[in-house]
Amino acid sequence: MAKTFLDKIYAPNFGIPTSDLYNLWAPSYDDELNFNQYVTPIRCAKMLFKYCPDTNINVLDFGCGSGLSGEALYSFGFQKIDGLDLSAEMLKLAGQKGIYTELTKDDLNTLIERGYKYDAIIAAGVISPGHAQPTSIDLALSLLKQRGILVFSLNDHALRNKSFIEQIETILANESIDILEQEYGDHIIKLDLKAQVYALRIASFDR
Repeated sequence: MAKTFLDKIYAPNFGIPTSDLYNLWAPSYDDELNFNQYVTPIRCAKMLFKYCPDTNINVLDFGCGSGLSGEALYSFGFQKIDGLDLSAEMLKLAGQKGIYTELTKDDLNTLIERGYKYDAIIAAGVISPGHAQPTSIDLALSLLKQRGILVFSLNDHALRNKSFIEQIETILANESIDILEQEYGDHIIKLDLKAQVYALRIASFDR
């Protein structure tokens, strides 16, 4: 199977709005990523399970796309999963998988804090140049309960981007955030692309 969209999404300017690109990609998205051995969703789900073995918690799949990360969460036993994504066509595919409690269309870069808070959030493969921007990490953290956990990835493109690194350094220096783990490993194996997966926890107010 030849690349069809993976050669476009990491280009500096892929020429069309992100939502349009993912709407066009939706029909072949799962096949292309599975063929190229996209492993970040399972890495993120595994890390969340390591720190949240109680699979009865409420989880938000931040940038859920077609539901590959939701499937990874479900494989570890998580069943109370909501999804959030920019692409309507991707959300249709996610809904067909029957693993999400609720799916919401919203821009990860501009969403406002909701009244509901989650026990955990994963953002697998979504925070990257041209997609969810560095400030989306703070937006995700704002949706967590006290002691809530955020697991997210930054691929090699983000790790080479000054604005992403500066944002991460600021977040990791925040005393209200506990750094549970950082692990560098495979992202999309056939592209020889890697990613750092982070696990952060909102610290207790009384520690």
